[in-house]
Amino acid sequence: MKKAAMIVCAICILAGCNSGPIRSCPRPEPKSEVRTATKTFRTYGLDEQERWAFQYAMSKMGCDVPTKVKAAIMLSQDEYMAHYEDRSSGHAHTSAGDICALRDWDETWTILVWWHEAAHVWRWHLPTSADDEWRKIAGRVYVNTYDYDITKANDYPKDGVLRLHGSANYSEDMAIYIEAAYAYHYLSVNQFAGADWSDPRYLQKIKFLYKRGGLSKEVFEAISAIPAGIKRNAKDPK
Repeated sequence: MKKAAMIVCAICILAGCNSGPIRSCPRPEPKSEVRTATKTFRTYGLDEQERWAFQYAMSKMGCDVPTKVKAAIMLSQDEYMAHYEDRSSGHAHTSAGDICALRDWDETWTILVWWHEAAHVWRWHLPTSADDEWRKIAGRVYVNTYDYDITKANDYPKDGVLRLHGSANYSEDMAIYIEAAYAYHYLSVNQFAGADWSDPRYLQKIKFLYKRGGLSKEVFEAISAIPAGIKRNAKDPK
């Protein structure tokens, strides 16, 4: 699988997800299906390799997140802009269970988009009590707008938030955590780099997601082990 060298430094481009007006979603050809061991998804506009990437993304999750997704849609730039009116990597129709991606990135990046948007659909189905629990863990860190200062992107991770985009609201924060956890474990993309693990909110959010079904046990254990690994490396640098 091709890895994008620019993927970590450019990851804030996902900042358009779930902002802006969403029209009814187009259903471009080819129309097909993708099957994992537990679910069948409808796909629209995905070629054979793109269907493989989507299948990879959903099958690796091993948690409740993919159960809420019904369809994956791949759009060209013109189709995407006409539909969504925003320059972003993807977005989710949460109640319908449809997730859309822009055909403008390499395979690895697109897998990140599928994970991120699937997480939005999953979060929409959580009870209000879960949202309240997450916000209580997070504290007063959200600006509650997508009109944030992009020049502050390099300030993150901080305050239990992994990326600047996560400071927009709790929905984005939660989706970024799920995306980042799977990216770390399966794609060696480390969005946790620079996190101050003495701040308990990072692990509290990971534990919340595992408890609620947003992370598999394997991924949960991998992320939970990061602080111990940092301490070992600090004591015995190579």
